[in-house]
Amino acid sequence: MVTYFGLALADRMFIDDGNYVMRREKISLEKVKILLSKGAVSCVDKSDEATMSVIKRRLGIVVAISEEPPRVNLVRKDRIIVVEVRDLPQLTVRREYTDREIVKAKFAFSLYTMLDCNWRHGPRFSS
Repeated sequence: MVTYFGLALADRMFIDDGNYVMRREKISLEKVKILLSKGAVSCVDKSDEATMSVIKRRLGIVVAISEEPPRVNLVRKDRIIVVEVRDLPQLTVRREYTDREIVKAKFAFSLYTMLDCNWRHGPRFSS
């Protein structure tokens, strides 16, 4: 079982076009910090740097930021902590958020756990 940390789920995190069963659980900031203290693999890359700066400043969460998008292949029992950041404008020209924008940011936390997967070539995992 691997725990990941990211800002979203993406199709590229799944090995192929099989059918996946995941559980989504809303969690608290405290639970996020507990899970991170036990070790997590960061799914955050350079393109997320400004958002991670806001998360660090507001929530005290610090994770590694990769130069390239990390390769993640979710398998049974893996989980990913997803932090959703709301009410931040999209940066187009600037590279940083203003203090005013940072104060307005809202956060939601979810823990997704991979329960099962049936790939198109037959079931790989059993319940």
